Amino acid sequence: MRWNPLGGIRRVWLTAGICAAAICCAAPVAAQDAAYPSKTIRIVVPYLAGGSPDSVARLLGERLSKAWGQPVIIDNKPGAAGSIGAQAVTQSAADGYTLLLTASGLVQAPHLVANAPYDPVRDFTPTAHVGGTHLGLFINAKTPVATVQEFVAYAKANPRKLNYASYGAGSLSHMFGEIFNDVAGVDLTHVPYKGDSPAMVDLLESRVEAAFLSVFFVRQHVESGRIRALAVTGASRSPLLPQIPTFEEAGVQGMQAQGWFGLLAPAGLQPALQQKIAAEVTNILRQEDVRSRLLSMGVVAGGSTPEAFAEMVKHDFEMYGSIFRKYSIRTQ
Repeated sequence: MRWNPLGGIRRVWLTAGICAAAICCAAPVAAQDAAYPSKTIRIVVPYLAGGSPDSVARLLGERLSKAWGQPVIIDNKPGAAGSIGAQAVTQSAADGYTLLLTASGLVQAPHLVANAPYDPVRDFTPTAHVGGTHLGLFINAKTPVATVQEFVAYAKANPRKLNYASYGAGSLSHMFGEIFNDVAGVDLTHVPYKGDSPAMVDLLESRVEAAFLSVFFVRQHVESGRIRALAVTGASRSPLLPQIPTFEEAGVQGMQAQGWFGLLAPAGLQPALQQKIAAEVTNILRQEDVRSRLLSMGVVAGGSTPEAFAEMVKHDFEMYGSIFRKYSIRTQ
């Protein structure tokens, strides 16, 4: 092998060229991060206007616009259990100007909708956990029990005679009803409704004996004494009904999951932009008036690192898949 005295020089030039190219590529990205946001931001809500996700998105959009001095528009794209709006975001540029404000249905729908057009772990960059929601086990006040354990004993003494309402087949409330049947050893018959409100009406009229519903929707009837709350889901009590124990406190395991709202971007968002958006959302969620307004919607203000939220999305996607398969939960 002959030694080439110019080889070392050529290698130096080649290395320098690679470094220069890398710097040139990185410079526009860094400039983009520093300038963000410099134009209108669009937050896609994959549900109808007027619902909880829409209300949360509008509150968050209002505060982001104020903080950043740029317009934030809310774009409702409902349909297919939230899949239409979610897919639209996956097809958008990962530049921070298109975001998704969604509920935990994002990680449930792919297990319920045939040929779901997105993967919640692969196709998004989780950015901010906005808040959580509680469900509860509610009974008509005429039912002769006052605690979860008394209700379990009553259900066992009346096998296959009691019904429970959910706000929809394949919903979180349906899932909790099936878990409760399993872990409590009872056999309540599922009666699905199209939303909390019609289910609550039939509970008030004693057409069903029990219901797994949003604490937010039922609270006023609990306070009036027409409906009795026995327990709430999640790892901690709901601030809307702080006197009501969690299922775990009441001796029933497996009911710790919670609904949530979160802000996500398309996959591939630059980490610096992810952190910048997350930091601003966290600042907003610390504001007392924002926390109060969220609670008035039934949402307990959240807040976490993007990494922790990403882990939540992954965990819940796997958890719901396992539960839905175990209990053969399907939409109708």
